[in-house]
Amino acid sequence: MRRRFTQSLPLLGTLCLLIIGGAVLFKLTPASAIIAISAEAETLPADAEETEAGITEDTEEGAIETTEVFEPTVKTTRLDAESPEALNTVKGIYVTADDDILLSDHYLNDVFVAGNNITVTGTIDGDLFAAGANIVINGDVAGSVRVTGGNVKVGKQVGRNVVVFAEQFELGGAGSIGEDLIIGTGTTTIAGLVAGNVMGSADELIMTGTVVGEVDVEETADEPTAEKADTAFITAFQVFKLIVFWIGYLILGVVILKLLPTFSKTTLQQMRTQPGRSFGYGVLLVCAGPVVLLILMVTLIGLPLALAGGLVLFLTMLLAKIYFGAAVGQLLLPKSKSLIWPFILGFSIVYMIYKLLALVGFPWMLFGVAMMALGMTWAAGSVVMYCKKS
Repeated sequence: MRRRFTQSLPLLGTLCLLIIGGAVLFKLTPASAIIAISAEAETLPADAEETEAGITEDTEEGAIETTEVFEPTVKTTRLDAESPEALNTVKGIYVTADDDILLSDHYLNDVFVAGNNITVTGTIDGDLFAAGANIVINGDVAGSVRVTGGNVKVGKQVGRNVVVFAEQFELGGAGSIGEDLIIGTGTTTIAGLVAGNVMGSADELIMTGTVVGEVDVEETADEPTAEKADTAFITAFQVFKLIVFWIGYLILGVVILKLLPTFSKTTLQQMRTQPGRSFGYGVLLVCAGPVVLLILMVTLIGLPLALAGGLVLFLTMLLAKIYFGAAVGQLLLPKSKSLIWPFILGFSIVYMIYKLLALVGFPWMLFGVAMMALGMTWAAGSVVMYCKKS
């Protein structure tokens, strides 16, 4: 049994690599039309040119005039408050969740945020993933923007794609999108520049800006049936819930791995070295645990013990979900010395596969349920083994 279970692990790793490859191909697919946005070059005033020429003169007066007129202009340009040099630099992936969020720094990697009011005034070199009621992007994003919320506005440059699910979306006059715009909105207003295509669906599409590529948007405002509107709302809500819970699980997992390093390393090591035994203990826990709790609940004397046991079982399965993701990540990143990055990668793959298959529906959702059940049983058994040894 142990040998068969170990042989099945490469299949899971192969499936995860296929999912990652598909995501990378989607991200790197170029837009059908690409334009170059050239910035206006600043020209020196005529008197500054004359002053610059005056540097070669040998007179002392010319040198003094050059210092007083030309040098302050150069300093003002370099100390511009809106330049990236004036911002604080944030390295690594940035993840946060709060009621009001202000992103005013220079972020060198991807940014994941969830909150009520989200405002971006800084610079993001990677991608932006955001979920919130009101999202305003007044800072440059070099990568792609993927957001869901109530009201979303883009007022500056986005280097790649923008994917938005919202009630209202606006691309301001000063805003631009380097590649494609994909929407699922109520009202969409495009007053800026879209270098690629505009695709998706919207109740109302208002275009006063420029779209270089094709516009393929299905307008649903004239359709009388309320069923499609409800479906669009449910879809946007499901995407919002998926992102929020995903970020929440990532934060919880990182906290657990930091607070319980020895417990986490031993549990994951047992999952790798003793997969059959871990799975056997997990089956025993999943099958016998609820039965024992039910018997205790029938007797009034055992009711408090049943409640305490139910809480322990819940926490064990929560840990199992986190450790299952970390184990998958270790299969993909076997040389990583830290548990954080394998967990983030592995859990994201497992969670997204499970949720997307659930959205697709029967019979694909059965595969997702079976994958999650087997993986959590495997991890839960390892947790029981550690507790038994302790």
